Amino acid sequence: MTSPSESDASDVAWGAFDAYRAPAPPADQPISATLSASEPQDSRTAPSEAPLLADPSFWGMNATQFLGAMNDNVYKFALLFIFVSVPWGGEDVDLQGVAIFVFSVPFILFSGFAGYVSDRLPKRGVVVAAKIAEIAIMTSGAFLFWRFGAYGYETATLALMLITLFCMGAQSAFFGPGKYGILPELLRKKDLPFANSVIVTFTFLAIILGAVIAGFFKQHLGPQLWIVGVVTIGVAVVGTFTSLILRRPPASDPELKFRWDTLGIPCEMRQLCRRDPELFKALAASTAFWFVASLAQPTIVALGQRQLYLEEGPNSLLQAMISLGIVVGALLAGWLSRGRFEPRLMRVGLAGLLLCVLLLAAPKTSLLASDPVEGQVNHLLGFWGSLAALGVVGACTGMFAVPLTTLLQSRPPLGFRGRTIATQNLLNWIGITIAGAVYQGISFLFDRLGFPPSYQFAICGVIVLGILLLYHPARMELREAEPAAA
Repeated sequence: MTSPSESDASDVAWGAFDAYRAPAPPADQPISATLSASEPQDSRTAPSEAPLLADPSFWGMNATQFLGAMNDNVYKFALLFIFVSVPWGGEDVDLQGVAIFVFSVPFILFSGFAGYVSDRLPKRGVVVAAKIAEIAIMTSGAFLFWRFGAYGYETATLALMLITLFCMGAQSAFFGPGKYGILPELLRKKDLPFANSVIVTFTFLAIILGAVIAGFFKQHLGPQLWIVGVVTIGVAVVGTFTSLILRRPPASDPELKFRWDTLGIPCEMRQLCRRDPELFKALAASTAFWFVASLAQPTIVALGQRQLYLEEGPNSLLQAMISLGIVVGALLAGWLSRGRFEPRLMRVGLAGLLLCVLLLAAPKTSLLASDPVEGQVNHLLGFWGSLAALGVVGACTGMFAVPLTTLLQSRPPLGFRGRTIATQNLLNWIGITIAGAVYQGISFLFDRLGFPPSYQFAICGVIVLGILLLYHPARMELREAEPAAA
């Protein structure tokens, strides 16, 4: 429960958006409409009653996620900086879309099975096993950074980098359902919005560090890039130890049987989505949103390097700024949610995102340019304007993602949480994989037409507009589960 002063402050902050308030569902609505509020619990599955910020498991999960996200992004951004301009047939070719595709495929192949494992086995064990696998993957990455420093853009080196990237995607596919599925088992429902905002904050602080480290070391280390690989091995080891801090909730469905449809979207998840349209629409909105995010990420790299002519270090600041914005937006979302699912945050975030991506897409016309160059399309915002716009993009992303994550964690019944997160991962990464192919195709087409990379932001804007117009979830309270009957 929030105090009266906290609730009043939250309502005042919304101000003009009160007209969009949706009524809370009646108490007699079914489980699917009340975020599993009536779901029984026993002493084995009851979350901790300790205050959130005094819970060691909460901080252990934060530290584990922070370190893992930083490692993933150091390697991924280092590859994007390598693949943005690959010598091929006498010219430089942007192959970022290939890297994104390779990273995405494991989520499509393994997310269904990862959700089954997460519900069938204790989630803490799944998290620890994923972190141990990360140590081996980062060891491979360090070797490949050394090989790249020694042999440059050798085909075998690039291929091995992509294989390691595939393994990173597989590790993340198993880590995700355990990571997000365990939170409702560790924490009270009313703590989930703020807990998610803190975890998102730590995650994107890690992404900031990962992007900046990758850009800085790519620019300054040269053939000594293997040093950053050694650092990532150490970070993976520390992250494995922090995962051991988590409490040990039991498996949510230890009798769950394996079926072949478990490898995709299992039958019971499809039935749950048919019974609960709000859950289905949330999954669809998540897929569309992360399609946009995946299309925007390589576009930002290309904007900096191929249109604003930045070196890797300054270019990484563009990625860092969007991550810093997400930190701000996530914290704001956690404060304004006040223990409930708040869809107005999502609408505000989408509206701000739409405005910013359209500004990022805009060319600098001759009427606005002080020194237009004949035959060249300049960028309206330039480096500093793009930096500011990307910060707002990040804030709007955090305001959308935190409520959506809370809904997808809280709404399913206890035995479905791992599979719900796995289904979200599967659908998201189908969208991300398609986005990689779309980016590669549009990048090729724009190069032939002489269009600048920033025009791809206009495509992002069209999809964001579609989500804003079509997705209208209702505002709901996140009530504590009732105790099991005696």
